[in-house]
Amino acid sequence: MKVKKWIVSFILVIIIFTSLSLTALMQKPEKIVLGSKLFNEQYILAHMIAHLMRDNGLQAEVKMSLGGTMINYEALKKGNIDAYVEYTGTAYNVILKLPPLEQCVCR
Repeated sequence: MKVKKWIVSFILVIIIFTSLSLTALMQKPEKIVLGSKLFNEQYILAHMIAHLMRDNGLQAEVKMSLGGTMINYEALKKGNIDAYVEYTGTAYNVILKLPPLEQCVCR
């Protein structure tokens, strides 16, 4: 049961983060450039987000297979892309360089 609650919480965090990111991006009138990592799930997510943007009157471009986390993150910081999908665990360890948690604090 704890695992199920953790999974639901994780999914909600991703949905909230994506929604907040999209809300910020929607304030820009120019084309929004989405990056993706080097695997199928990333391609699908980037294209799904691009379709949602286009369906809401925004211009969107997908740059596929940019590379791993740090390549996408650096492209984001430099302004080469406007957004990409990142996983909370990867952001926690790779971008923020924080140590792994000893145990889940979810209840």
